[in-house]
Amino acid sequence: MIEGQCGLKTMNFLDSRSMSLVEFRPSGQPPGDYRIRYPMDMERYAFTARDEVNEAPQAYGWAFPGNPFEPPSEEAIFAGPYLLFSFRLDRKSVSPRLVKYRSDREAQRLMEERGVERLSRREKREIRERIHAFLLKQTLPSIRIFDVAWNLEDGRVLFTGTGQSSCTLFMELFERTFGMALVRDTLKSRTERALRDRAVSRSERKTA
Repeated sequence: MIEGQCGLKTMNFLDSRSMSLVEFRPSGQPPGDYRIRYPMDMERYAFTARDEVNEAPQAYGWAFPGNPFEPPSEEAIFAGPYLLFSFRLDRKSVSPRLVKYRSDREAQRLMEERGVERLSRREKREIRERIHAFLLKQTLPSIRIFDVAWNLEDGRVLFTGTGQSSCTLFMELFERTFGMALVRDTLKSRTERALRDRAVSRSERKTA
């Protein structure tokens, strides 16, 4: 249960987006110097202004909690046992019909310029790729923000994204940043963990 002022801050942060949460567990424990190390690690993989003009169809990175246009900062991300931050995912898409229309026009222009009746497959492919890259660069991305609350004491990582694609990208970036893989915490895994803890507790009582 989340309690106290820090817990209220955490829940308000998560409430700002969605309460459809996915819970994960990391494969390891935070290092002793996590308050120094984690802000630096997150800065390395933060979403930056360069990503906003990226020609790739998608770009993602860590962002300031509640503000997708700022990188995380040490002053804001720690709240009691929680590490609070956001995962920003930008995606661009171009209409295939528009790409075909512009590519056909460019192909026709080149044929008239050269005085030929057709272009090779390689030339047509290069035209399509060039037109697609140009249109992609001119397209504004759709911006999605997912909130993250990581309890550094009990290991729970709460994530407000439920889609398979966003979860996969989040898990990959988390592992690159913190050096720990994430495992989705399901009813089965919670039951197995409870049974395992109970067995350990019984064993400790017998040896006491």
